[in-house]
Amino acid sequence: MEHAYNNALLGTIILICGKIASGKSYYAKKLMEHRCAVLFSMDELFEICEMDFFDDLHSELYPRLQRYLYVKAAELSQLGIDVIMDSGFWTARERNYVSTELSRLDVPFEWHYIDISDDDWARNIEERNAASSESEQFIISEHKKLEINAEFEKPNRDEID
Repeated sequence: MEHAYNNALLGTIILICGKIASGKSYYAKKLMEHRCAVLFSMDELFEICEMDFFDDLHSELYPRLQRYLYVKAAELSQLGIDVIMDSGFWTARERNYVSTELSRLDVPFEWHYIDISDDDWARNIEERNAASSESEQFIISEHKKLEINAEFEKPNRDEID
């Protein structure tokens, strides 16, 4: 992202933070209808590419694809279009990077955090696994669930709008 945009009618970039299976996609789709916004979903992108969410290729491509989407979101914002980014934003470092870049570009943005109880999260994972039974690439094992919990950094109050 290289250029700061100077446009009084900038669209807002809405960044949705939360664990896998927390309800981010459901929330994003409802918000998309309400805000009449474009939705960028990392889940949809990897599903279209038929990529496993937990393999090495995902880890390698995820940051590159996300940076590309930031640039496209900023371009749409310049045109006055709201953009919703359903990506997870699991770490404080990642959230700080995105906030810094969008601030540098003078692009309005909001952070939305989907908080979920452990019981609801476990139920959502069970439902997701049952729906994904034909495709192993979307199954969240107990081991992966523990890894997600270890990697996810719940945002501080000052990070979320």
